[in-house]
Amino acid sequence: MGIDVYLEWKGKTEADTQAQYTGFSTTHGHVGYLREAYHGGPYATAYLISEDWNDQPEQGFEIKASTLRKRLPAAVMASIYRENVVYGGDQAQAESLQAALTKILGDVPNIQRRDFTPNKEQVRACGALIKKRKLPPYALAFVDFVDLAERKEKETGNPCRVVVSA
Repeated sequence: MGIDVYLEWKGKTEADTQAQYTGFSTTHGHVGYLREAYHGGPYATAYLISEDWNDQPEQGFEIKASTLRKRLPAAVMASIYRENVVYGGDQAQAESLQAALTKILGDVPNIQRRDFTPNKEQVRACGALIKKRKLPPYALAFVDFVDLAERKEKETGNPCRVVVSA
């Protein structure tokens, strides 16, 4: 059991849809798919898609790419925190990111709240890691998901829709 998030856009092909069936991969944001298992929060998907999932329209939520981009730092922070707390994380990876994570996460207990709002310094520090793509693959999936939403919105002139299955 888990959270599956699918990106939908005008002109999406059958091949695009098939590419999203990844066998529960946590690293396929580039095709418009995000996955988190129900092993304990915080859930990064809830930071990126903060709409009420119980009140989801049949065709999903229409969310502007700029909104997703604004929410991205908190989602990335939550994904890194979750990986290290829930799953124990990769020690070598954690050590290499330690200084950046300390700067980003700051007061770790606050990130457990669904309404966590990063401060300007955290957003700046996380933004630098996002821009340089100096993130673990599971966190890059969120970046790639938002990048795809931006490209598709620009190509079609319409915001993408996000479908959450939880």
